Amino acid sequence: GGGLAPGALLRALGGARFATKKAGGTSKNGRDSNPKYLGLKKAGGQPVQPGNIIVRQRGKKFHCKDTHSVGMGKDHTIYALVEGRVKFTKVAHRLGRKGYRSFVEVEPYLPRDVNAAAAATRQLSR
Repeated sequence: GGGLAPGALLRALGGARFATKKAGGTSKNGRDSNPKYLGLKKAGGQPVQPGNIIVRQRGKKFHCKDTHSVGMGKDHTIYALVEGRVKFTKVAHRLGRKGYRSFVEVEPYLPRDVNAAAAATRQLSR
């Protein structure tokens, strides 16, 4: 007889059909996002060129001390606009606030410090 479904005879005889695979539970935590590589890219005192990224951050964890030495991208990335050394400063919050606000600036090299800048760059590239 070819007209019977695979488990029909078994059922008709009162048998049971067993699972060949055990039922697996569902998982709620099986996701992960890609790393974002945030944080400081240059340390205080390190020489930078215009365009060098100093900080990658979410929100304004670090603020721009001035607008002529550092710029801020739309994702709050702080980058150098001039050649010089990175400088971080902490300033106490406005009156009635706890904590500090961190600022970043680039101190441009003095005219006589150009040789030092070239030497520092050579030292880094070695």
